[in-house]
Amino acid sequence: MTTWARLAEPLAWGLAAAIGALVVAAAVSGDSSAVGVGVIGLLAIGGWLAWRRQPRRLLIAALYFLAPIDVSKALIAPLDRFYSPGLYLSVGNLVLLMLAALWVGRR
Repeated sequence: MTTWARLAEPLAWGLAAAIGALVVAAAVSGDSSAVGVGVIGLLAIGGWLAWRRQPRRLLIAALYFLAPIDVSKALIAPLDRFYSPGLYLSVGNLVLLMLAALWVGRR
């Protein structure tokens, strides 16, 4: 017999993913609706992978899609405005760190 709590958990995840998708789509879709549709598609894929309880696949997919993006946060300030910082973290590095922590946790 299936309990209500067990049935409600996937619905709660789906509702949270839908609300998150709407918020991100509203924030991202300035002039072009294609960007909003793309973000909703990526969030739907991420929600599907999270719902199937496969966090490694979700992190590998995030690492694959975020690797070419170089939005970074400098940990050490650059010496001048023309030099790049010596030590910085990008979004892909953070996903890689989460994937490594998950791998170490499973070992």
